[in-house]
Amino acid sequence: SSDLEIDEILSSELVSMGTHRSIEYAELLDEADSIQLTNTDMCLELKTWLRAERKLNARDGLSSLLLDLKFYEAKALQFLFTPWIHRAFKYINIGKLLTRSRSNMLKTNSYLISFSINEEFSPDDLLNAGRSILQNWCLLNKNGYSLHPMSQLIDIEQTSKKLNNEINKENNLQIIFIARVGYSESTTGRSRRIIE
Repeated sequence: SSDLEIDEILSSELVSMGTHRSIEYAELLDEADSIQLTNTDMCLELKTWLRAERKLNARDGLSSLLLDLKFYEAKALQFLFTPWIHRAFKYINIGKLLTRSRSNMLKTNSYLISFSINEEFSPDDLLNAGRSILQNWCLLNKNGYSLHPMSQLIDIEQTSKKLNNEINKENNLQIIFIARVGYSESTTGRSRRIIE
């Protein structure tokens, strides 16, 4: 696939969209993950959502199967994300260690798509932008693409500023959603909320 093919699928007048080579932002993802995995409150939230499963059963949360985690890996993360344990491991740079232990999803031939709106947005602007994001997600899925939200890039203040300065450096726009886009080599399944 190419950014031209993706751009031809995307359609909206409500948000500003951009297509970017994922690999150009791989270092930024490492930075965001390291900061996020060092933050005990963020890790506690991840622990709350993470479901360690051998087969797809969860009706809520993030199934380890859909995250491409082995059962024991998910269990280990749930243990490490226990607040008092995580706080103890912060002294050995647990965020950097966990970041190095995983593969960087942006070091691939995939693309990132960003959705931006004016910095001075109203609730209606945000609502319309959400509709546009959902519309374009469905259009990409219909054409065989898979999407993976990369919210940590904009959830972390430091990386959000760097990303926005690079992507929207000559206008007054703010990124509200960013996702990795590409063809999936295998299908891991869908949330049971969707199936049922």
